[in-house]
Amino acid sequence: MLKFQHYFAYIPLGIFLSAVSSFCSADILSAEIKSGKYCRTELVKRLKLVEKTAHQPLKIKPSGKLLAYAASGELMCPWGLQLDFNGDKKNDWVGYLKLADQYQLVAYTSNTRNYLLQVISSSSQPPKNSYITRQSVARIKNKNRNQKVGKYVLLVNDLTADSIIYAWNGKKFIRY
Repeated sequence: MLKFQHYFAYIPLGIFLSAVSSFCSADILSAEIKSGKYCRTELVKRLKLVEKTAHQPLKIKPSGKLLAYAASGELMCPWGLQLDFNGDKKNDWVGYLKLADQYQLVAYTSNTRNYLLQVISSSSQPPKNSYITRQSVARIKNKNRNQKVGKYVLLVNDLTADSIIYAWNGKKFIRY
């Protein structure tokens, strides 16, 4: 065993990581993504506790094209994203939750002292082919450039249809 560890001491880190990643197949990564453990964040727990809402985390698991895309790009939680969207240097959470028979894209954004819950969109169909990302406004071309928006926008990317862009206007997410 010591001899085995001794050999690893002389392998450059880049080569070692490359070799390890080739052993981690898409199947292993797919299983991790399907487990959903990466979608459980403190802000979602806070939302349920503080807001006393009937919203529930999605019980569906990524499959098909979405699972293949997620595994290839290491997109561990395609239906939720915890980042600072409104520019206050506090994490916000945007993602899909289920409420009764509706799948809602909701934002849980930080305010000076608390968080605000906003339903951005709603659908009777689950987001099986969609995933959420954040993009810099500078990279988005839009005819409505005179709209005041934050530094980042929310992209709801769909593998089978057009993507939708939402921007933070200082008070809420609006379609951009």
